[in-house]
Amino acid sequence: MNAKELAIFVIVSGGLWSIWGISGIPEQGDQVGAFLFCIFVICLFKGRSPMVYLGAFFICTWLEIIGTAAGTWKWASIEPVFNWTQGNPPSGVAAWYCLVDAVAIGFAPKILNGLQKMSNWYKTSLDK
Repeated sequence: MNAKELAIFVIVSGGLWSIWGISGIPEQGDQVGAFLFCIFVICLFKGRSPMVYLGAFFICTWLEIIGTAAGTWKWASIEPVFNWTQGNPPSGVAAWYCLVDAVAIGFAPKILNGLQKMSNWYKTSLDK
C-alpha cells in the first residue's frame, strides 16, 4: 500500500466513523470526534508530516480503542467546554496527537531562540 492509498483508506474509514458518530445511530453521539477528525484531515493536508499523521491515526486509534475497551480509561460522554457529545474514544482522537506535534514544531524554534537570548544575556551579565 502506497502513501496515497493509505491516506484514502484513513480518510474514508475515519470519515465513516465520524459520520456514524453524529448520525444519531449510536446511543452516545460523537460531535467532538467529528470535529477532531476534520482537524486531523486539515493536519494531514497542511501539516509538515502527513505520513507521521497517518501513522499516528493507526497507532493512537488502536491504543484508544484497546484502552477504552479494557476499561483502562474512559472519555467523558459530554465535553465540558462546548457541551458536545463525545465518543469513547472520539472518532478523531488522533487529531490531539497531530495538534501536539504541530504546536511543538511551531513553538520549538521560538522557545529555543528565547533560551539562546537568555543564555547570551546571562553570560554577558557574568562578564561585567
